[in-house]
Amino acid sequence: MKKQTKGLIVYLIVGALTGGMLFWAFGELTEVIFTSRKSFVWDEIILKKVQAIYFPGILPLMKGITFLGSIGFYMMLVPVISYFFYLKRRYDSLTAFLGSFIGASVLNYVLKLHYLRLRPTLYFKISESGYSFPSGHAMISMAVYGMFFYLLAKNNFPLPKILLLILGIGFPLLIGFSRIYLGVHWPTDVLGGFIAGLFWLIVTIIITEILFWKKR
Repeated sequence: MKKQTKGLIVYLIVGALTGGMLFWAFGELTEVIFTSRKSFVWDEIILKKVQAIYFPGILPLMKGITFLGSIGFYMMLVPVISYFFYLKRRYDSLTAFLGSFIGASVLNYVLKLHYLRLRPTLYFKISESGYSFPSGHAMISMAVYGMFFYLLAKNNFPLPKILLLILGIGFPLLIGFSRIYLGVHWPTDVLGGFIAGLFWLIVTIIITEILFWKKR
């Protein structure tokens, strides 16, 4: 029990420090975006560079990747994964996974209504609506895919942990990139989404560890 308690304390300290740094980084980013016009210059330069990338089939590929971060896809993915954890009686994993998805979705909605940033409509390759900052695809994918692969590693899924880490980071990065390529987000929207999503991922992990540590 003492070893478990010590491990939990270390978990909380590292998580709190990392979460604090991410919170600070998000605040700094929003200050640059909404108080300085320089951010728009870099946003436009990066967006144009990304959209200049071309090879046969890139547009449908980007549309397919962006679908992996859509609410429509999550409505299929989340129930399946949740049911899997339920069958395995991993209620801690079930709570963490649902918390990552629901919490990130609600937080993203609140942040978008707070910042009210418009999308880069001149660069649209697909139609999109709603506000732009932070990117919902980037934020929710970071929280959901990050949590999913974290839980696989924690539950000793038979794949190398380094591979699970790469997948947990790789999926959100690809989804975020697709949003920039499709012209529906400024690059700083995606960056803000990654920071906020990672922050919520850490918060969810910490809360779940506190709730379930005595039952282990």
